[in-house]
Amino acid sequence: MSRNQWREYGFSLKEPGELIPLDDNDATEFNLTSVSLEENGSRSPVPYVIPPGIIRQQQQVSNGQNVQLNEQSLAMQTCGLEDGDSRGVFKSLGMDLRQFKKLDMFIHAEGSDASPLKDGDVSAFLRIGSDFSSNYYEYQIPLKLTDVPFTLPANENDAARAVWPIENDLNLEMSELVAAKRQRNKAGASNIIPYEVLLSNGRKIIVVGNPNMGDAKQCMLGVLNPKKKPNPPPGTPLDDGAKKCVEVWFNELRLSNLDESGGMAAIGQIDLQLADIANVKASGNMYTAGYGNIDQRVNERARENFSQFDVSTTIQAGKILPK
Repeated sequence: MSRNQWREYGFSLKEPGELIPLDDNDATEFNLTSVSLEENGSRSPVPYVIPPGIIRQQQQVSNGQNVQLNEQSLAMQTCGLEDGDSRGVFKSLGMDLRQFKKLDMFIHAEGSDASPLKDGDVSAFLRIGSDFSSNYYEYQIPLKLTDVPFTLPANENDAARAVWPIENDLNLEMSELVAAKRQRNKAGASNIIPYEVLLSNGRKIIVVGNPNMGDAKQCMLGVLNPKKKPNPPPGTPLDDGAKKCVEVWFNELRLSNLDESGGMAAIGQIDLQLADIANVKASGNMYTAGYGNIDQRVNERARENFSQFDVSTTIQAGKILPK
């Protein structure tokens, strides 16, 4: 997740569906940077550690030795983030996501001594769609904050999970996005107004417009200060409605669990001769989603159901008519 692949989104995210440029006089501070193991391994208050299960890439140099590459994450630093406001970065995607079942990512969040935060005070969000105003899916994760001051556990696995809490992991089943869109359409809700679905784990899916997983053009990562509600549901954390300062790291955004279920194909032809009166020829072919040649990769196989048929006939009409 190199920092130079992502650009700051220059429009306000307060009002969904509207492209309002950010005010130059906005007091919200926002900084996009990167953190890495070699440069920030001794960082204070929270040192950078490799996420659990991730192995550093190696590159072979000219003398035949392998050199470990620097492992790094995308970092967003924002301060003075108003209630209900958010900041994000985006990149072009241009991918067909229908063959994948899961979307995963590691997330770390920390406040500061000057601006202490509680768990759930800020949320991370991911947007995928053809644009970020009219057609997109959004997935929100209330963030668990890493305690400051921080003491790094001696055990490697414990240290990784202390910095990258499992509560922050993005483990999104792609089918949940489609199910939320289907639920909205079944309810007859407007596709212009953001439709929210609250999941059992406290996370939220928002659907706007008619996003297409088969043509995901852009992706956005961001930080949200949830808007304070006048009458929050029982059991939800209290929101003070104040401005927030937070630093969030994003790492290893990845697709997984390719749909490897195969398809089938068939081809047939009929050549029928009816004595000396008529000849009838018919042919057809079909294939289903998942079908492909044996040398094709999973992502290169067919993603649609296809059928085609042709019929032609020659009739000697004079054989059945009087002279």
